[in-house]
Amino acid sequence: MSSEAGAPAAELLAVLEAQRATYTHLLELAQERHAALRAADAERLSALAEAEEPLLSRVRRLESARLQLLRPWAETLGVDPEAVTVTALAERLAAADAAALVAARDSLLALVRTLDDANQRNAQLLNACLESVGDSVRHLLEAVQLDPRYAQSGSRSAQEAGPRLTDYRA
Repeated sequence: MSSEAGAPAAELLAVLEAQRATYTHLLELAQERHAALRAADAERLSALAEAEEPLLSRVRRLESARLQLLRPWAETLGVDPEAVTVTALAERLAAADAAALVAARDSLLALVRTLDDANQRNAQLLNACLESVGDSVRHLLEAVQLDPRYAQSGSRSAQEAGPRLTDYRA
């Protein structure tokens, strides 16, 4: 099968390379997102989310293309296209094609793990930021509830002459 599998193997390698390039760009955006989160730059975070959308669509299209390329091999192997492994394909390819496919898989998997780590760090940072904001809001609300100079509506009571930090009008 090695001679007839050469063209599909080259197409599969091209798709894997396109996936690697797309994930590399997503990793760059994840690293930029980390800096934007640390700086609390809402505008930059919004721009990064917009830049990420077409990349995620491209990932989905490339994954569909990859599965489409695997269909003939899946039929030969008697499995679903999602279950076709590089190891099983490598056994059916010429040595050079097999080595290129294994190297592409390993590179892509390493990149996806790195991207996952970056996304996990961003999620942890975002959760810490949200917890901090929640704590600040709770402390402000407790101060307002405990301070008799504020009416139930949150506005100053008649006893207080000037605006205060927690006055809704401040």
